Amino acid sequence: MSEARTRFEDLRPVIDDSPKEELLTAVKEQPGGIDGVLGLVFELTPDSFKADKARKGEGTFQYEIDTPEGPKFYHVSVDHGTCAVGRGRLDSPKVTIGVELGDFLKMTTGKLAGPQAFMTGKLKVSGNTFFAMKWRDWFGTL
Repeated sequence: MSEARTRFEDLRPVIDDSPKEELLTAVKEQPGGIDGVLGLVFELTPDSFKADKARKGEGTFQYEIDTPEGPKFYHVSVDHGTCAVGRGRLDSPKVTIGVELGDFLKMTTGKLAGPQAFMTGKLKVSGNTFFAMKWRDWFGTL
């Protein structure tokens, strides 16, 4: 198991079982704080990528994650069975997904389902909403 995977697995019970305020405190106490945890999640995202299901797809998911330190921007690009992640805001992503840090982390472990988050207003989607729904087919939980 990689060091990144081990760090995430150590954090998983905190993500899954902590109330929002405790989760945010725990994230701030991790190596690198909020940026360190988000970097870890996006570093591991390609591990959950199902390349065979995305062979015919392409586009970029832009994430705007609301944190106590202000918004953090990451993107995940899919290009016919390949996946790349990066930090920052892109000019023209296919879809932009806005979510609060705690809800985002719970989604990464499967503790909060994307459709449920969307229906309850915890997940905001702009751009191509049909493309946004591909996430469930192309990526698993961490």
